[in-house]
Amino acid sequence: MGRQRGQPEVRLPGRVRALGLLLGRQFRRDPWVSVLLALVILVVSLLATAWPRMVLDMNTRQVPYVLSDLSELRRDVAATASVWAVPPLADESRVPGSGAEGWSLLADNLEELRAEQPEPLRSVLQPGGVYAELLRPLPTAPAPVGAAFGGLQLTLRVDPELPEQVDLVRGEWPEAMVNRDSLGGRSLLGVPASEELPSGDFELIQVALLDEAAQQLNWQVGDTWGAVLLTGTYQPRDPEDPRWGHAGNSASLGTISSQGSKIATAAGYLAPDSTAAVDTVPAELRVRAFLPLDATELRGDQVDEVLRQLQQLGSAQSVLLAEGEVGPVNQGVVVTLDTEALATLQGLLEQQQTTASVLAVLAAGPVGVTLAVLLLGARLIQARRASSVGLAVARGASSRQVHTVLGVEGMLIGVPASLVGYLAAGLMLPAQGVAVRDVAVVAVAGLTPATALLVTAGRGTVREVRRDLRSRTGSRWRAVVEVGLFALTGLAVWRLMTRGLVGVETEPEADGGEVGAATEALGGSSAGGSGGSVVQEAAGVDLLMAATPLLVALAACVITMRLYPLLVRMLLALVRRGRGIAGFLGVAGALRNPAAGVLPALSVILGVAVAVSSAILASTVIAGASAAVWETAGAQVRVSGPTMGLDERRALREVDGVAEVATAREIDRQTALSDGISADGVRVVVIDEEMQEVSADAGPLPALPPELFEVRQPAPVLTIGSLTEAEGTAHLRSFGSVEVVGHRATLPGVRTRGSTVVMSISNWESVRSNVSSGNAALVSLTGDVPADEVTDALASSVPTALVETPQLQEEEFRAAPVTSGLLAAFLLMVVVGSVLAALAILLAHHLDSRARARMLSVLRTLGMAPRQGRGLTAWELGPLVGIAMVVGAVTGALVSWVLVRTVDLTGLTGGAAQPELAVDGTLLALVLGAVAVTMVATITVSAILAARSDLAQQLRIGDEG
Repeated sequence: MGRQRGQPEVRLPGRVRALGLLLGRQFRRDPWVSVLLALVILVVSLLATAWPRMVLDMNTRQVPYVLSDLSELRRDVAATASVWAVPPLADESRVPGSGAEGWSLLADNLEELRAEQPEPLRSVLQPGGVYAELLRPLPTAPAPVGAAFGGLQLTLRVDPELPEQVDLVRGEWPEAMVNRDSLGGRSLLGVPASEELPSGDFELIQVALLDEAAQQLNWQVGDTWGAVLLTGTYQPRDPEDPRWGHAGNSASLGTISSQGSKIATAAGYLAPDSTAAVDTVPAELRVRAFLPLDATELRGDQVDEVLRQLQQLGSAQSVLLAEGEVGPVNQGVVVTLDTEALATLQGLLEQQQTTASVLAVLAAGPVGVTLAVLLLGARLIQARRASSVGLAVARGASSRQVHTVLGVEGMLIGVPASLVGYLAAGLMLPAQGVAVRDVAVVAVAGLTPATALLVTAGRGTVREVRRDLRSRTGSRWRAVVEVGLFALTGLAVWRLMTRGLVGVETEPEADGGEVGAATEALGGSSAGGSGGSVVQEAAGVDLLMAATPLLVALAACVITMRLYPLLVRMLLALVRRGRGIAGFLGVAGALRNPAAGVLPALSVILGVAVAVSSAILASTVIAGASAAVWETAGAQVRVSGPTMGLDERRALREVDGVAEVATAREIDRQTALSDGISADGVRVVVIDEEMQEVSADAGPLPALPPELFEVRQPAPVLTIGSLTEAEGTAHLRSFGSVEVVGHRATLPGVRTRGSTVVMSISNWESVRSNVSSGNAALVSLTGDVPADEVTDALASSVPTALVETPQLQEEEFRAAPVTSGLLAAFLLMVVVGSVLAALAILLAHHLDSRARARMLSVLRTLGMAPRQGRGLTAWELGPLVGIAMVVGAVTGALVSWVLVRTVDLTGLTGGAAQPELAVDGTLLALVLGAVAVTMVATITVSAILAARSDLAQQLRIGDEG
């Protein structure tokens, strides 16, 4: 349609209109170059935006995954304080019921303390509670008649919030006791259930009990057990509430084994005012305050801040009840809130540090390839625009105008593509708000094509210039740059190798881990504790670690380009003897002009190096995790529980499919070695003779030395831990003369700390007889029965124990978000590195496509077949790609070797020792095969495209402008 009459004509300024016409003409003549570069920018923007989000998402999912393995006693923030309860009638101004208000005041102060915490800790800590229990327990006595238990241990407890947390099933809530001295000075707590209560006017201890527990104990509402009266039963509204993990035996009936019989452990809840009325003296109470720790919404990058805030919370005392404040006790309640999750959070930081270092190293390769691809793309656009720019210069265009045209074209290519990549990343991994880093990524990616075009831009020329006829004389500055690069690479590698493993240092966990595990298995409560002090170090990217592999690849690329002419001349001498002309011309062309120089070689080297290092690191992490789980288990099956006495071991041996059962027991924690070996604070662990057969069947673990089980004097011992220099004979203070027959860093399956000596139980009993029961048993299997059936039977034989196998632990390791995410990142790096390297080869090959097309047209006119033309192009690319692949594979192996010796990978493997470099031949062959197929496909595509040139168009002589 034409312009309507009366409508003003819109005219653009002359310069703008000319610029638009020039840009449109250049794009129409060769659109695929711009489209290809825009696609690269889109992918770069997408990956640069999505990669940090993917790492953050992986770390975020790992936080609740790890913390969920901890019990409430170890995970939540809690504290315990011992106080004295106020007798209800000691103060005439008090009336029954005021104690409940006092307990509520403690809970209100605890909630106020939680609300005062800074974010993100405030959101992580959930509303908690306060309860108390009498430290003086009721005597263990026979359970009520009809119960399937040999006895009952009843803990008296007060929880002011109990009516809001449970539903009353039968009976009524207990009433407050006020008369406490009606047995002639005797305490109601001292009346065993087997003794008949004396006659007189006194109040029984009224309690409420879990309904399920009451049924198992055959204890009916209204019945007494000694001086205890059951007034009602309850059922928890939410059995998964963390409070039941702190208040043991409140949501389930606990059991313990004692001399062959089972003892039930239950919690009976008093009225809040009764805490001081059940004894003849003021009752000593243990007050437990807890705040559940819920890390479901905690981001992975907030772990270090939460850890710091938890450390600050645990370093100061918190007042739950001030001195003189009206409450249930006659003194203030001051506690130190702490959590054993500090060590777990510190481990998460170490894991994030390791993951960030490894991923930064792997990402450095694709970043280098990306830069090379962008420069090649800019050079290709500049080469394709050379004739138009040259013609414009010949017609009077200034340098500023030329640069303006190229800069505008680069922005039109980069900015929209970068925005599309950013939006695509947002669809894949949504972000909370717009981060400054994302804006920076979009801006840098969008302006990169314009910058690269301006850097590579010349004034242009109308005539083609043959780059393969340039002088080969060496450049002094090139030599200086190469020597500087080698020096910098050597310095970086030396610095990495000399500074040791990089990770988060933690002090050894305090003693008592086994005691805590036993307490949890019993359903009891324990005071919170950090389990040892920690040294905080925030996760971050080690710039030296990330840059060193890239420097190594650059140095390898320089060496490759220096050796490339020599190797190609050798190849040229071989193909010259053949009859075909394609091979000779292709290799000769590769020698004159090695496919755009160093950039494609660097791209292939980096791409292959990333693929190889990813495969080797994946193999190393998997192998290290497998070794770690076997080191932890120590046997085909590990059974741990509160105790592993004779009854438990006998039950395990009776299971069909079990070959041997062995235990290890710590006998002494503070002994010393002298007379040849000097060491203090030595622990002594004795092991059963069956441990020799169990360790021999423990998969990849080395068997224990046979001489350790010889019964003789001096007794043979194995040193563990820090006793690395110990050898020969010595005197063990708690035993006598011993002889060291070997040393191990750890004793698989047994928790050992510090300096430890291990000896057989027969040698120990030949001198001493104090052998206690252990809390773990190592089991070997016959192989006649499926392993899963044996483990199920073992769990049924000892219901209170935890049954673990290395296979199940390996499955859990692979299912962890950080493991699956890291393996996915390894695979992504292989794909990205290979694709970008292939793209670099395509771009570099097309830099000389016009000259190559004219040469092929002439040769085809002289009789060369199309197949020979494709072969000639393949021979041009083959030598450079082949040499770069070999160098890249060697570089990837070298980078992996450096990483294993400089990055602490124990945070990923879960082991105590740094894993050895492991190479999975099958995985490495698959990766190299995939890269080789990609390179071959790239060369094939380039050869086919080059051979499809139009003879008439290429031979036509004329001006392109």
